[in-house]
Amino acid sequence: MHIELNLAGEPLEDFVARLSFMERLALLPPADRKQVLRGLGEEKVRLLLTSWIAWARPGQLEPKGDWRIWLMMAGRGYGKTRSGSEWMHHLAEEKDLRLALVGPTSDEVRAVMVEGSSGILATARPEAPPVWEPSRGVVTWPSGTRGFVYSGANPESLRGPEHDFAWCDELAKWARAEACWDNMMLGRTHQPASVRSSFPSRRYCGPAEAVRHGCGEGRRMAARRTRRQL
Repeated sequence: MHIELNLAGEPLEDFVARLSFMERLALLPPADRKQVLRGLGEEKVRLLLTSWIAWARPGQLEPKGDWRIWLMMAGRGYGKTRSGSEWMHHLAEEKDLRLALVGPTSDEVRAVMVEGSSGILATARPEAPPVWEPSRGVVTWPSGTRGFVYSGANPESLRGPEHDFAWCDELAKWARAEACWDNMMLGRTHQPASVRSSFPSRRYCGPAEAVRHGCGEGRRMAARRTRRQL
């Protein structure tokens, strides 16, 4: 792995803090890098090659502490889909959870979140691969945890089902974003939901995006939801 430093005036400490363990390891002088690897031992070094925690940057890992919404907004190549897939696999280590997989359309959920190059099937653990039933729109892990495909254009499909967690993709592209979001949030049995968006949209910005991008509809939506939660 080769990393070129382009700090653009950013303090070195801040730059390094945003790197993954493997990226920071690659920045070490060869002699120091060999010393670190020898200290880890052969078994742990082998684990590093397939460990998502070792390769993921801090912003790609589930936030620590109590939280309700994890918004990951970044451009192409950041690793948003990989982060969502890995989060699903991590959650699926627990038995019999219900996970909502929501995207702009059911076809996009299937093509990107499930069958895509960084989707659930491509990033599955070799020792515990999930079973994908495209006709039903259901992913089932060996633990019994299941992921259900939903479309952001069909809020009625989210009205009844309950879910422990949700992974939402490209929220700004959902045709009926507010209704789908409200129904999904009402059906959660746990607090967190992961929400991702590649780019802000003039047509719709989510509540968390409103603070950063000044989207009028997002500000109004955030205010309404804040009042409901008080």
